[in-house]
Order: sequence, then C-alpha cells, then structure tokens
Amino acid sequence: MKTSKLTLLLAILTFLLIGFGCSDKSSNPSDPVPEELVGVWGFVSATVNDVPVSTFSEISHNDEAITGEIEFTLDRTWSTAEYPAGYDPEGLDPIFTQSGTFTVEGSTLHMKRTMYDGDPVSPAYEYDVTFVISYYNQLTITESTTVGSETVTIAATYGLIVSYIK
Repeated sequence: MKTSKLTLLLAILTFLLIGFGCSDKSSNPSDPVPEELVGVWGFVSATVNDVPVSTFSEISHNDEAITGEIEFTLDRTWSTAEYPAGYDPEGLDPIFTQSGTFTVEGSTLHMKRTMYDGDPVSPAYEYDVTFVISYYNQLTITESTTVGSETVTIAATYGLIVSYIK
C-alpha cells in the first residue's frame, strides 16, 4: 500500500512538473517571424487614404527626406532610416531614425517604438500595422491612425534590398 501511494505521489508530481513546464500559444502571444520579412526594405511608393503620394517627404518624419528604409530582424527588432538628397548607402548618415521591437500575429505587426530620432521613448509607443509580402519581394505596410475626428490610412510599399535569410 505504501508503495502504491508513493508511486501515485510521484506520478502526480511528474504530471505537475511536466504540465507547468509546457507552454501553449497563450503564453507566447507572437507567431514566428516570417523569414521573408527579415531584411532591409527600401521605399517604393505610398498612398494616404488611397491617394498616391508624389514624394517620400509627404509621409516621412523629416521634410528633407527623399527616401527611406525599414529593417526587420529575426530577433524581433525593427528600425527605420530616412535620407536626404544625395543619398549614398555607403556613406551618408540618415537624417531621421527610429527603432524598437515587434511581435507577429498573423498579418499584424505589434510594433513598439523605443527610440525616436536618437532619443529613448519612455514609455514605449505601441501601435499595430498590417503587412503583406508579395511574390515580387515587395512589402506593404498599412497603418491607420485617428487625427482629430479623421482616420488617416497610410499604405507604404517597400522593395527588398537585402535579405538576411538565404
């Protein structure tokens, strides 16, 4: 009798240890980072409320910017850089940067901005965007925000410059 109680106790302890050691999707709210997202993407075009913009500066953070890049990594960090006229990827420093972390849930990126133009953001600014990657190595990121009583939707398309996944 003593042996069966001890066996039962060991079985319960084993079950509890294994059960608490396992994780499910609810304890990990992020899907894996899609490999095709990982890399550096260069600005191609954008729309604001479905109206095409004529220049990058219409959606940039710096009015002097003529182009921009966004980078996503497998370790769930992102960064953007904006460049003025005379942009040279080998030597010109960006005129604006921002960065942070992200998680993935289906086609939604839960973005957390932790740096803005060289300064820490505290608390981090959190927002969601949707993304679509086409077969032609184009990434479209769509973000909607409310300004006053108007909802503004920006859809920016980027072309793949460098993929970190072979």
